[in-house]
Amino acid sequence: MYRTLILAILICSLLLGCSNPQKLLESNNPERAYTVSKRLVDQRLKRDKPFKNDELHILAASYGQLQDELIREIEALELGRMPGRWLELYPLYQKLLERRQDIEPYLPLLNGFDPRYGLATLQALTERSRQQAGAYCYAEAEAIFPAARAGDKSAARRAYHWLAKGLGYAPERADYLARQAEMAQLGILRVQVSLAAPRGYYADHLADYFLRGREMERFKWMEVYFSPSRIPPDYIVQIEMDHAYVSFDQEQSHTASFCQEVVDG
Repeated sequence: MYRTLILAILICSLLLGCSNPQKLLESNNPERAYTVSKRLVDQRLKRDKPFKNDELHILAASYGQLQDELIREIEALELGRMPGRWLELYPLYQKLLERRQDIEPYLPLLNGFDPRYGLATLQALTERSRQQAGAYCYAEAEAIFPAARAGDKSAARRAYHWLAKGLGYAPERADYLARQAEMAQLGILRVQVSLAAPRGYYADHLADYFLRGREMERFKWMEVYFSPSRIPPDYIVQIEMDHAYVSFDQEQSHTASFCQEVVDG
């Protein structure tokens, strides 16, 4: 009986501690404090009850603490002036903007509160960082274009992936899409499969069966052609049907394989 009572008291204490925004803020958990204080304010708005000053105070304090932390990260990255900083800056600006939009309906309740940024200003900064992130990815790809166009397939694939990343930031950029299509073509390894003259009647039928209905198959960055292609192949593989034997009451098969690793550039 006493154990059950003690356990119930402990659970209640824990629940109260987890739902007390003041304690959450004091225990260095501003994100949870912000969520809880906002929920408490929402409840009072729905019930048309007067607000407690501490709830509004914690809402403002937790919001300010969270935004200030992001602003410090942004300022450090801006100060560093590293070319790739936009890839880190854009998600930070996004978080900053989302929380700024989130606090907007509560500003009339928070008299004289500084939301850190005007909404329009923050939207413009977020949009700028998005475009700059896309431009950085394009610049990384552009530096590889000469090698890719000179026949370096691995360079073409790297450029393709940078452009794909850039389109993730700036999907509206048709020029990124056009260059990505170009790099995709330059990065493909093309293999032409041809058959040597078959030896014997059954081998002839086996060769026909092997090629029937097959023109091209794609494997990631490799295309295998079974019929002539207008694009010159990088490698030619010649297959020779050496022997085919068919009996009425048994099956017989023999396979041999040969693998050679090559550097495809």
